[in-house]
Amino acid sequence: PGHEMVIELEARPLAPLPSRPCTQHWVMDPAAKMQGTGKAWGYYHFLIEFLPRLLLALNTTACTRNVVHVPHHSDGKFRLASPSGKDSLEAPAGELVGMYGVSILEYDRRGGRKTLAALPREALPLPFPHKRRPPTPSREGIALLRSHAYRLAFTSFGRELENTPAEDVLIIRRAPSANSTHVGYTRRHLKAGFHEAASAFLAGHNVTHAIVEWERMSLLEQVRRMSRAKVLVGIHGAGLSDMVFFRDFGNSAVVELGYRQMACYVQLSRMLGIYYSHAGDIRWSPTVERAILSALEAVGSGPGRRHAMLR
Repeated sequence: PGHEMVIELEARPLAPLPSRPCTQHWVMDPAAKMQGTGKAWGYYHFLIEFLPRLLLALNTTACTRNVVHVPHHSDGKFRLASPSGKDSLEAPAGELVGMYGVSILEYDRRGGRKTLAALPREALPLPFPHKRRPPTPSREGIALLRSHAYRLAFTSFGRELENTPAEDVLIIRRAPSANSTHVGYTRRHLKAGFHEAASAFLAGHNVTHAIVEWERMSLLEQVRRMSRAKVLVGIHGAGLSDMVFFRDFGNSAVVELGYRQMACYVQLSRMLGIYYSHAGDIRWSPTVERAILSALEAVGSGPGRRHAMLR
């Protein structure tokens, strides 16, 4: 109260938390289309496609307990919680929707309509489109996700959120696999020495920056760090989805490195109005330097203002 933060994306009204002691069931149809692999527990699909649509549903519920039925895919690394505990998205799910009394249950999608018929009759569908082509992310859902996440961050950090040191550039470093909650760590890494070279380059140009390991942070801590950043740099699949938590989309940039398995981050940045740059290298190189400098130039920070001279 009495302390406001400007968020450029239109705020989505948040309904009061439910207070009626009842149970509401929700179901994600096995025919629901998602991008890429289409598996809800890949981090991008979880944060950008599943959670926004789940929040759109929960924002209408009156019940204090909500059971969400989602199709289970046989690939173990894409499960909500794997037996070994790695790649588990239960913690960030709990952070964002735990106050709605949410339980997420997986059902065997191979059973098709028979499986759905066995679910409670009162189950309501999650708002996923059933189209041949995967849908674009829900702008309305992402606006709600941002409003909800920032509200929780204010509650958790208070004025500390606003006092977080501003950093022009955040560079994502993947944590060891034992701590990973982001799918893809086994096959997508920046080469040894990349982060040290990047830090030396940016420090040499007086650009404030930090190396972050999202897997070691809670989701709300990630929101806190993103709220004060302007440029996010990382390899495909390392948590670039967190661009949705930039405070000012029109003055922010994302730099994707390495092979683009899918164009999801290009599409997302375009939808949000975030400047996007790409470099195919996963080693520190002049190509990476130029991509980062163009991003800094786009947001009006650091050596980007002197980009022409540096080239």
